[in-house]
Amino acid sequence: MKTYIRTNMNGINFELILFIAFALCILAGKANAQVYRSIPSGLFVGIEASNSHRTFAVNSDLKDFSGMKVSQTGRTYGITVGSRLINGKLRLGNFSTANGNDPPIQSNSFELGSNFSPLQLITGRTHFLEPYMMLSVETTKMKTNGTFTPPVAKAAAAAPTCSCQCPSTVGGPADPDALPTVKEPVPFSGNFGSTRANVGLGLKAHIQKGKLFLNVFGEMNYGVTLGTTASTQALLNTYVLNQVAFSTGVSLGYIYTKSGHRLRKVSFR
Repeated sequence: MKTYIRTNMNGINFELILFIAFALCILAGKANAQVYRSIPSGLFVGIEASNSHRTFAVNSDLKDFSGMKVSQTGRTYGITVGSRLINGKLRLGNFSTANGNDPPIQSNSFELGSNFSPLQLITGRTHFLEPYMMLSVETTKMKTNGTFTPPVAKAAAAAPTCSCQCPSTVGGPADPDALPTVKEPVPFSGNFGSTRANVGLGLKAHIQKGKLFLNVFGEMNYGVTLGTTASTQALLNTYVLNQVAFSTGVSLGYIYTKSGHRLRKVSFR
């Protein structure tokens, strides 16, 4: 029998493994004193947390999902590495719909992206308030539960009738007491997800004391859906459409600079 179920890992286990591996690499490098001599001047490493709100639509052959508008809130946590001009980010997030939404949808996300600060090309220094542009790829898995009734197949075309006295057909006439086949509801509990390309703008306020920094930021991005996945046959025709998201958060960490082979403090003007 042909299997229609698509392979899908439970939750975000794979992304979590990548996240832990990435963090361990950073800690291992910090433990090695020789690595300081190879760190580019101006490199920073930090962690961040943010609150996010996002909205998107769902298109599906299931009545409960068809044309549904989804509004979710949640939090993301991540690691950021880079320079004042450009830096990379890895984020994990958890989101849920507001109370009372039916059906409720919970989701986990994994995002890999970068920020670009164009003012660095003009002034070469970090201002207290600085805008930046964002580009990222995000995968999201949404958990659902419920049932749906499969569509009833179209009835076969009726056989032509004859005007003459036809002999009785083999097997006799149809049983008038026979009941039509009824499609039983089946569960669609499972996951469906999407992969998006996000573009957006942000604004950060930068504070630094010695080699420590603190950023307070706000972001807005628009996500274009690149593809969708499903873990059960019932969800194969459920698609996630484009997304709009808003986030506010903080990041903190260390900035490395060097003069010759020695580190020194940097102050931002």
